[in-house]
Amino acid sequence: MNISDYAKIKFEKEIDDNEIADEIKKAFFSYCSMNAPEEFQEYHEKLGYCYIFTRTLAEFLYQNDFNSPVFSLEASDLDEGIDEQIIDIMCQDMDDFCTSWTNDDIAESNMKAIPLLKKAFPNAPLITNILGIAVGLPDDDPDIETPKKEDNMDAYEKRLIDEIEESNRKIRENRIKQAIVMQAYIKEVKKKKFPIDEKMLILNYFKEATRNPKIAWENFITSPAFFSPIQIEKLIAKGIKEKDIPEAAKKANKEIGDFLKTMKF
Repeated sequence: MNISDYAKIKFEKEIDDNEIADEIKKAFFSYCSMNAPEEFQEYHEKLGYCYIFTRTLAEFLYQNDFNSPVFSLEASDLDEGIDEQIIDIMCQDMDDFCTSWTNDDIAESNMKAIPLLKKAFPNAPLITNILGIAVGLPDDDPDIETPKKEDNMDAYEKRLIDEIEESNRKIRENRIKQAIVMQAYIKEVKKKKFPIDEKMLILNYFKEATRNPKIAWENFITSPAFFSPIQIEKLIAKGIKEKDIPEAAKKANKEIGDFLKTMKF
């Protein structure tokens, strides 16, 4: 299937941003799988190669003053193996990158980036064209075919996309489970009427936990104000005098952390 057909099928319909982001991600996986070193046979190895390629492209954009998410991992972080935690981080970073191309606020800026990307990545027309289509540019290379290394590449791509979709399904399931746990945390913290924004506390903790779980947990139970500041107005409303606010805030921070230690979901 050439890029023009792909654009017609996938982007001329009224589909939401999540679907567009998913199609961008599939294009990245497809391209990278076809160009990964031959020894990269396992899914996690292909994913790692795709992550490095995507990260390289994102860094190029950032260095040229375009909007692009900052990636969490260096190539060296993958040297000792790719476990489930690393996979979660890689998938989140690539999700953020692909989703950023559906952001209308930076579409004009991203349009200007396309010519530079085409020049910097001349061997990746599938990628540069689909990113251009995502921000509303016409397909100016309608005859470009997806590069193929094997006669059975169509079947190979289908298997790969099936793997990606299964991975996406698991990610969505994990996010639903995480949302349930987050709501449970918020509900229990709210019951205690602590002088803190419980929603901000929990959301910021879980966001940081996807990147640095050990450090995030340590801060969560020892210094929750790291994720959401102690609300001084609530301390004042309890009748605490201004001169006693610092000590009261310190005490509240510890009480909240001690309570969070006891929560199990």
